[in-house]
Amino acid sequence: EAGEELVHSEVVNEVDDDAKHLGAALQREGAESFAEVLRVLQGKLSRDRPGEVPWCGDATVQEHSVDDIFFTQRSCSSKFRNGASLDDVIQDLNKGRLHPLKTKWLQLEVVRKQSPADGGWKLYSNDNRRLYCLKEHRRYLQRPVVVKVRVHHWPAAFDRFLGRFETDDGRTISVRAPPNVR
Repeated sequence: EAGEELVHSEVVNEVDDDAKHLGAALQREGAESFAEVLRVLQGKLSRDRPGEVPWCGDATVQEHSVDDIFFTQRSCSSKFRNGASLDDVIQDLNKGRLHPLKTKWLQLEVVRKQSPADGGWKLYSNDNRRLYCLKEHRRYLQRPVVVKVRVHHWPAAFDRFLGRFETDDGRTISVRAPPNVR
């Protein structure tokens, strides 16, 4: 259990680090913070689409097969931030020392989002290394593996917002010249 707590604290630090990177990227683009982006989107959704429930960051915990969860990165490190190797975690899963539904730090944070490839709704993991370990465990067992996930929903308004977001904090706008009419 002590090792499990150590890995859990690493996962929390990993999430915090990811949030810092996202915040820094948004700051470079003119947003003060991810929370500010969420506040803008929540206000827009509640004003413009009264029938649509604004996304507020609340997540539901569900159980899903790892086959139904997709990666959000093309590559990942072979070690967790605490130094534990992915291979060690996979071996612990295969030997039953870790359990996909009972080991708390194996719970994944996922975002339900429309796929850019086919337009269908998919679950994308923010926890790619843990998902990799779980998928390798599934391959070893040669049967479905179910895991607990915290599901956040990504409204289409986020894609529209991020596709248009290039501002100086929203204080000014330049009007482009109209096209020449002949």
